[in-house]
Amino acid sequence: MKKEFIDRITRERIVDTRKYRYVIKECYNATEQWAEIRRLPLEDLDTTAAIDGWETVKVIGKTYYFPNEDHAVDFFGSQDPICVDYNELVRLAHEWDLALDELLDQVHEASESEIESYGTYDA
Repeated sequence: MKKEFIDRITRERIVDTRKYRYVIKECYNATEQWAEIRRLPLEDLDTTAAIDGWETVKVIGKTYYFPNEDHAVDFFGSQDPICVDYNELVRLAHEWDLALDELLDQVHEASESEIESYGTYDA
């Protein structure tokens, strides 16, 4: 998604293209705030698909984390790697009986290229 199009959606809040309606939705939880750009095929407007059929295509302003190279196997084992949000780190620290600070020492803020390559997981 091009930066100019993201800026347009952010500015106008709702943008229709030939195939999709794009909207920006403000999101939050106990520890973070972020925005999501979501889309729905125009043909699904005014149908029940408009209730829960929106696809998130871009997350803006949310921090994701990725394990440092020497801890990747600890995190994922043989599973595919993925970038995780803060709440997932809290859950993992509890599950693994680690202090959150210990776990935060094993990760770094995911780069845009890591997010694009590996995707994201939101707890």
